[in-house]
Amino acid sequence: MQGHKDMGRDREKLHLREVNEGDKMLLYRWANDPTVRNNAFQSKLISLDEHEAWFSSVLQNPDVEIYILTDGKEEIGQVRLNIENGMQIIDYSVEERMRGQGYGTRLLALLETVCNRSKPLVGKVRLDNIASQHVFESLGYECNRTKNCCIYRKVL
Repeated sequence: MQGHKDMGRDREKLHLREVNEGDKMLLYRWANDPTVRNNAFQSKLISLDEHEAWFSSVLQNPDVEIYILTDGKEEIGQVRLNIENGMQIIDYSVEERMRGQGYGTRLLALLETVCNRSKPLVGKVRLDNIASQHVFESLGYECNRTKNCCIYRKVL
């Protein structure tokens, strides 16, 4: 693992690439990460059969876009956009060992450069997921706090 000193230099190389068939198991591992499951609204573990069916369907779905954040050497996180009711619903996660280093913010900032700018971006975050709330707030998303979650929205 690289030290923090090298991370700043490598951030310049960060980019999003579209998910491909070879990413199936990486996304499966990330989806079942304990912290990801804990922060998800559906917290039960995902079976491999469920994941394979989901993965196959989203690769064919024109209303879903999935990207991997990479520095060219390793994968750092993922972000998915589901187009629903004229909005782009954001779902993202960062590799466990990369958390707490600003990658969530960089991931969403890069997403804003590749997404459809005519549809608002929306993120739904659990109230106890303070780190993700900070990511959305740092990028200027407006927050509508409900009793169950924070709903973030941004029009580009």
